[in-house]
Amino acid sequence: MERHDPPFLLTGIPVLQRLLTGPGWRVFLVLAIPGIVMVLLSIPFGVASIPATHATGLEQNLGFLYRANWTWPFVLVVPASLLLFRYLSWQIRNSVADLEEMGVLVQTERAAGRTFVQRLGDKLDGSALITVAVCVTATLVFLVFDTLDLIRGYYAYAGAASSGDCPHDFFEADWSVAFAASECWGSVRVAADFDPPALWRNAAFNGIAYTVQSLMLIAYLIWFARLTQFFFFLSSSLRGGEFKIVPMFDDPMKRLGLAPLGGIYNTFLTLVLMFELYVAAHRVQQIALVNGLPIGTYLRDLLAISSSPSQWLDASVHQFTTVDVGTGVLVVAVAAPITLICWFPLLQMRGYIRRRKLELSKEFAVRRNKAKEEGDQEEVDRLAEQVRQLDESNIWPNGDGVAQRFILGMTVIWLGAIFPIVFVGAALGAFGVLELIRFGVWAADRFGKPKSSASA
Repeated sequence: MERHDPPFLLTGIPVLQRLLTGPGWRVFLVLAIPGIVMVLLSIPFGVASIPATHATGLEQNLGFLYRANWTWPFVLVVPASLLLFRYLSWQIRNSVADLEEMGVLVQTERAAGRTFVQRLGDKLDGSALITVAVCVTATLVFLVFDTLDLIRGYYAYAGAASSGDCPHDFFEADWSVAFAASECWGSVRVAADFDPPALWRNAAFNGIAYTVQSLMLIAYLIWFARLTQFFFFLSSSLRGGEFKIVPMFDDPMKRLGLAPLGGIYNTFLTLVLMFELYVAAHRVQQIALVNGLPIGTYLRDLLAISSSPSQWLDASVHQFTTVDVGTGVLVVAVAAPITLICWFPLLQMRGYIRRRKLELSKEFAVRRNKAKEEGDQEEVDRLAEQVRQLDESNIWPNGDGVAQRFILGMTVIWLGAIFPIVFVGAALGAFGVLELIRFGVWAADRFGKPKSSASA
């Protein structure tokens, strides 16, 4: 399979396959078009630039072009991450083919002579319709809750505009409610020369923006669903499904022959880190926006209290009241890809190694007794060596050390998105967050992994 071919994981979804097929530069430009169109349309719709001054004295521009979480993600991050997903699909197809060629991934009778890629392709094709339906439904539900306050405000404003009063207190003063800039922004005052757009013109642009956001979310959910199917199907090979894993005990990399899967994990972990960084940046930006503070000022305030442990869990420090529905969902959603990436190595591979070591240990004990009668010491030594190799093997295909560093970073960023003081603590080592998490990751990897009682 060439890297420019249709993404294998999108089997059964031809629209997305065609969209992501071709040279990388061309696909990137096509994916960036929706974001570029939004940027250009914000100018005639009157929401591109909104110079304003907060009651704190901070001069800020609340226009669409100045909201980093609405411009650079759709122009740069989304196209780049979807290209990484395409590359991940290519890695999966080639990695499992390598495992089959190496004899590490072996067909059983239930596979009916078909390769792992062919059987996974059948499953992906058969589940395509339900996958798309579920992802679209989930996106629509999120969209409703994410825009509920906005829609309620539009309705109230339209019904009471003639009174001259502010009928609704919008959660955030920004481009999405620029039509109400003169009445409903409370502590924010716009520049005298700013001409707020008409309500329905502002609403039309919002419709465009949230449509683009929804299409992006559907694409992400479909990719996540397909990756979930792959990891679950791969895990079935450890339990006697259509395929089975025959580990290489003498693997010089100490990964049981599963090293071809390492690139898959590194790419997916990188994608998760990108997503987490976006969520954390959005959270901090929202705190600064609602409070009328420069982001640097807020971070300096966190730094100032880093030496006062009694304030670390103070709700006012972490500004939970600035979290809207969309941000809250994003913070919670981060846990899903982290759980998925840990599913195979921590919940499946570790259990497999533990079971296999127990089986070999029992076999070793029987063989050792029999060797006393038959003098088959060579076989006993071989079994003992396999137990030792299993005990020293990595449970992560990309190496335990690399995976632990990834998980360490992901955990710090996720906790920081919830409790921003964690970022300061991680940077300064003020309260040992890094060492605490490193110990936790180490304990999770080693828990339930008893030392071999066998000896040569």
